[in-house]
Amino acid sequence: MPDVSEIHERLIKAYIVAGMLAEAAEAADKLTSLFASPETFLRAASIRAQLEQWQHTEDLLSAGLKMFPQSTELRNAYGDLERTKLRSSAGQLTTHQRGHQIRTGYLHP
Repeated sequence: MPDVSEIHERLIKAYIVAGMLAEAAEAADKLTSLFASPETFLRAASIRAQLEQWQHTEDLLSAGLKMFPQSTELRNAYGDLERTKLRSSAGQLTTHQRGHQIRTGYLHP
């Protein structure tokens, strides 16, 4: 029988497959508070990035880094987000390109 974290992962995947990203984001956020790990923070941040919720993405990565400062993956994802924000503020990327940039970096769902 799967444990609670596995059930949450399945729920998140089901929401993603069904195209219900907002619901997937909420479930992923909840998973970070129930079972905090670098992976759960990356998953939640990735989904928020797909929704182009940049502040929420940054907040999740910051919270993850506070709990797991040794996580290379979280540091890399945060760096990707910062670089994307800098290019965006310089007018170099459209909103669609920003989402694609984050999704193809370390923030895979």
